[in-house]
Amino acid sequence: MLCRYDIPLAEVRAGIVHELDAYWRSKRGGKDIPGWSDIDPAEMKRMLPCLFVVEILREPFRVYYRLVGTKASLFRGDLTGRFLDEIEECTVKAREELAGFYRLAAEERRPVFCEDEVTVGGGIQAFFGGIFPLAPEGRPVDRCLAIEDFGATKPKKVATHQRGMHHWWVQRTR
Repeated sequence: MLCRYDIPLAEVRAGIVHELDAYWRSKRGGKDIPGWSDIDPAEMKRMLPCLFVVEILREPFRVYYRLVGTKASLFRGDLTGRFLDEIEECTVKAREELAGFYRLAAEERRPVFCEDEVTVGGGIQAFFGGIFPLAPEGRPVDRCLAIEDFGATKPKKVATHQRGMHHWWVQRTR
């Protein structure tokens, strides 16, 4: 297995992803999904280091990184102020898959989750993530919160995926 997209939340073995899911659901109120104005970073302090805030642009569909947490930046690089489709450190296949993951969350207006296997210190470890769409009431999704759980893993310990290069962290020199 390399990466599984759109897995059930019940298969996610990452507390921080479940925390963001519970927070996102608590902010819905009577709406199908919360909006950016419903989110309060002060209520998410434990999640912030692993959080991505992205803007969703349409026609053409693009993902723009507004903010990337400190721990996420250690694994992914500082993506703040960059479009996903312009990240040269990332393979074309990985960019397309990740864009499809964001598109699914945006179009279906629901959280989506993934599991990714990486080699860490000679063994395989699963990383879990989730994307949570945001929109003003009755409007298209314009932002997403995304989170990845890297556990206690150190960025320089991540060697490769079980079956080849997939995401950009394995291509970065540490």
